Amino acid sequence: MNMTESFSAGEHETKYVLNNSSAHYIIQWLQTRCLPDPEFPAGIVSSIYYDTRDWRFLCEKINSDYLKTKVRVRWYTDIDTDVPEDESFLEAKVKVGSRREKVRVKTRFSGRWLSRVNLNNNKLLSIPHL
Repeated sequence: MNMTESFSAGEHETKYVLNNSSAHYIIQWLQTRCLPDPEFPAGIVSSIYYDTRDWRFLCEKINSDYLKTKVRVRWYTDIDTDVPEDESFLEAKVKVGSRREKVRVKTRFSGRWLSRVNLNNNKLLSIPHL
């Protein structure tokens, strides 16, 4: 299995809630100040989130806990062709307040397969063990 790992250097993450009627103006503003991602400049982001049997990660999010964990497999779909990319990534993110650490590992599963697989599939369930 060909895997690459990347680790974030403890970035700060802040989210804002805005009215959808202002989305067009916000996007225009961001486009004048931010560069597109070099690898995935535009596309559809799809994710499958994993949790513990007792829903620990979801409860952390719902309760706005200071410490939060997120585990997901993520893939991208071309916005023009609607075709999922061949690559997918397992991501684990731990947040302490607004500071986050993230690990990203390339998986052997294609976005096409992930977009069609049954959520009870044993291969899909084994991905977090990577």
